[in-house]
This record gives sequence, C-alpha cells and structure tokens, in this order.
Amino acid sequence: MVCNTLLEPGDEVIVVSPGYRQVWGLAKNAGCRVKEAQLRPENHWRLDLDELASLTGTRTKLISIVNPNNPTGSILTRGEMQRIVDLCRQSGAWLHADEVYRGTELSGEETPSFWGMYDKAICVNSLSKAYGLAGLRIGWTVAAPEMVEALWRRHEYSVIAAAGPSMALAEIALRPEKRASLLHRQKQLSRQGHALLENWIQRQEGRFSVQKAVATSIAFVGYHFAMPSVELADYLRKKASVLVAPGVYLGTENHLRITVGYEPQKVNTALERIAGAVAELVSATSAVTQAATSSAASTENPAVTRA
Repeated sequence: MVCNTLLEPGDEVIVVSPGYRQVWGLAKNAGCRVKEAQLRPENHWRLDLDELASLTGTRTKLISIVNPNNPTGSILTRGEMQRIVDLCRQSGAWLHADEVYRGTELSGEETPSFWGMYDKAICVNSLSKAYGLAGLRIGWTVAAPEMVEALWRRHEYSVIAAAGPSMALAEIALRPEKRASLLHRQKQLSRQGHALLENWIQRQEGRFSVQKAVATSIAFVGYHFAMPSVELADYLRKKASVLVAPGVYLGTENHLRITVGYEPQKVNTALERIAGAVAELVSATSAVTQAATSSAASTENPAVTRA
C-alpha cells in the first residue's frame, strides 16, 4: 500500500540489500529506478551510511529501511538512524521504516522506532515476527494523518477489512503484560536456536559461516562451496525436506536464510538434515572433479594411459 500510494514511474527508490525484497520488487514493477545500499559480512552487515548518502539525491522519492534488518539481524544505532533521517530531509524523500523485528533483540533494549524523528516517516509493524502470531494476519502503519488516509483508500481495495477474531486477539496480544510475555517467549526460542546453529557450524568442516546474531529469529548463513543459492535451496528441499530461502532472492548470493526461532528439537533436526544432504553433495562433487582431473591427466600423458 505504501508503494502504490507514493511511487510513480521514473521515481528513484533506495533499498538495503540483503533485505526483504517486497519494496524492491513493487518499485521495479511500478517503473521506478531502484538503487541498493549493500550490507557486507566483512563489515558485520552494518549499513555504510556514506554509500547510502552517495545514492541519495533530489530525485530520491523513497528510502526503505528494515530495522532490525531481515535477514542479517543487524541493528542501527540511534546516531545511524538520525543520519538516515537527515539524508531523507535533505533530499525530500519519504522514509519507509519496516520495524517488524523490533522486540527480537537477543540482549539489550528494544530498538527505537523511527516514528517521531521525521514528518515524512511511515513506520510499519505486525504481529507476525516478534510476537509469533503470523496466523492473525494483523499489521499496522504509523504515519501522518493525510498519509494514513491515503493508505486507507488502498487498504479498502486490497483487504476490505481484517477478521474480527484476529483484531480481538491482536488487542489482547498488545496489552503490556501479554506483549512482554510473547516477546520473552520468542527471544528464548531464538537464543536457543542461534546457539544450536553456531555449534552446528563449528562441526561442518568450514562449509558454512555466520555472523553472531544480535536480533531476529533468523540467520543469514554463508556457504563456501560452488553452487548458486537457488539450486542449493532446491536441492535441500528435495533431498532433505527442509525449506530455506536462497540468498540471491534477498540480494546476496552464496547465503541461505534459515529460521532458527523454533523449538530446539525442530531446529536441530533441520540442521542435521541439511548437514547430511550437503555432505553428500560435496562428496559427489569432489568425486566428479577428481574423475575429470584424472581423465585430463590421462589425455595429456600417454604414458599414464599405457600404464
């Protein structure tokens, strides 16, 4: 609804990659020019604000930020948030702040919202992530009254109305004591899941790596063998019956997005299935490579063939 309300063909939009690709795709479909500020593992997935500044100009219509980031879990500091706001103000751009992972911080305080920092901020959130209530299909937007009114017009076309039982349960979930309980439950599962993942990676003979998590129930896991992430994810789906998201679909190749915020036994079972399937894959690939090398050596050295 934000994209349909704001964007027109020819507008410039800035997104962060890796990231959830909805705004990226909707903006492209609308005929916009989409620029990407790239997060990098060697920088601990931190946003390079100088790079963001270099991408921003008077033609920038929208800057879209996910904080904490999906899929890396990195969190902007207050100073970084302020500089993003300053860039938006200088260029006149709208700021779309996707804050669905607020409350998933594994330690420390809850990430502050962009709301109140900028009059052209549009902050969105939902019950699907930090609260673990995806089935309710309830989310919300906080924005200036005129923007909310414009969004309602699109809401009526796309949703009409949310289900009454979902709204009633959402109100219960957001009561202070219940909200605290739900966030605590999610954090406990996430801490356990990330710990299982880190221990698992240490046993994988260097095939995988991950940055230590600071937020979210997901992990952006790097892998260190030659295979496109779409092919690897499809292989794991067929061979191990485990669903993971290819990194290239989030804007960064040679990574997999793996959810770890489940009961420990479920996480452990999934990781072991991945390990077995990948070990078999690497072994088969090595055997093919060795056979090809041996064949090449035989062709180049007739004496080897005679022997």
